Amino acid sequence: RAEDDIDYSVGLGDTAAIGERVGHERPLCIVHAASEADANLAADEIRAAYTIGDEAPATAPVVRRRVGPEQP
Repeated sequence: RAEDDIDYSVGLGDTAAIGERVGHERPLCIVHAASEADANLAADEIRAAYTIGDEAPATAPVVRRRVGPEQP
């Protein structure tokens, strides 16, 4: 919520891009957590959010559509 304090000691960093090769040398991302249990929970959620395969996926356009007044 907007009124909640932000904990700057937790979060994700160095997140892999779509189609980027990952492995031991290049992780999906770096997890910053308040405890090992929180880090493990976040890592499980991250792994569940990604699909890893042998080939890079066909990527969709970054901007699907614009909202607001049309411009010339």
